[in-house]
Amino acid sequence: MKLQLPASIRTAQYQSIEDIPVYCEGQTHNIWGAFFELQVKTRQGGRKHIFAGMSSNPEIARFKCFMEGVERCAGLSLWAMETLAKSVESNRSLAEFFPYSDEQVKWLEKLRSRQPTMSVAAQDLVDGSIHFIPAEAVFPWWKSFSECVLPLPETDGVGFAAGFSDRKSETTDRALCEVLERDALMLSWKVPNYPKINLDRTLLHPDLQDEFAIQNLSYRLLDIGSEHGIRVVITLLTDHLYRTTIGVACGGSTEQDIQKSALEALMLRGSALLMSQENRQLTHQIMSSEDHVLWGWFNGKKVWDWYKPTHMMTQRNVNHDPLTACVNLGLGRPLLVDTTPPDFRTEGFYVCRVIVPHAFRKEYNHAYRYTGGKRLKDLGLMSEQLNHLPHPIG
Repeated sequence: MKLQLPASIRTAQYQSIEDIPVYCEGQTHNIWGAFFELQVKTRQGGRKHIFAGMSSNPEIARFKCFMEGVERCAGLSLWAMETLAKSVESNRSLAEFFPYSDEQVKWLEKLRSRQPTMSVAAQDLVDGSIHFIPAEAVFPWWKSFSECVLPLPETDGVGFAAGFSDRKSETTDRALCEVLERDALMLSWKVPNYPKINLDRTLLHPDLQDEFAIQNLSYRLLDIGSEHGIRVVITLLTDHLYRTTIGVACGGSTEQDIQKSALEALMLRGSALLMSQENRQLTHQIMSSEDHVLWGWFNGKKVWDWYKPTHMMTQRNVNHDPLTACVNLGLGRPLLVDTTPPDFRTEGFYVCRVIVPHAFRKEYNHAYRYTGGKRLKDLGLMSEQLNHLPHPIG
């Protein structure tokens, strides 16, 4: 059965998965990419959003691209914010979801108490209980939707996943893994001497090894997951000028996560190269994912040196399931929000967001970077002990 885009995002150009173009990427002709763009509706009109996928199989690249479009358009939809956010007082604190410093959290809570607040019902993945959490913690575009003029908080898009209505648990697991993946990745950049296990380079698929060799690219494969958590694989990809990008993956086998992270690093390399060729320059303010990728591109030697292996074993001894990892890492119970608009559900899709209290998050605006929260306190770290350079993570 041909996958159709939901009616609310369908256009004359893009109506089904078959309308998404695929192209051969790289020098070996074994890597395929796909992308398309849509206008996502906002209260102010709309924002252009580009969706992409990459694989050694053209149809898988197209499918990844298609499902990213479904995921993002549902999670960013006006329907979700207008329907799911309620004028109900949150029974969870902002500090659980935004790892700012104690001073910033107090300032935020004081300002927030002076204005109407909106909350979203979220289901505890362990016992099914319902909790009302701040809308800011759920929707990446909440600030513009609510016309909030405060610089904080800002919400990333990690923890969204799209799948099919008959496989909801599989989709939820992927969303949870993405949260744990981002938690480990951000801590690996913030925390000096964070454990980085060297992985066997021969586990990378031969097609990708050939592609990197032809392009004269060096790569490094690391597991940055905590021994108490799950395996999180990153691929660092760089050239003779140390222009560096990072891909990350978790939730599959070691080999699967290596391939996925390597493809992401390659895809981000293409994006960074294009932005640099367009003479896009970094200003003193770094405020978006693109800015952070470009910072890593132009400061790649610092990134490459930071991610030197601390452990030379080639694999970890244990890999916990995601729910056990949350407990072991001292995180809160995962909370689930179903963000599937009605017309997406009609086409058989299921889109959700999983939020894990106290998991570390990615900031966009470097001026308001995260330097607090339970994770850093549990590690016994103060702000002055952290790496305060902009992160290179897209």
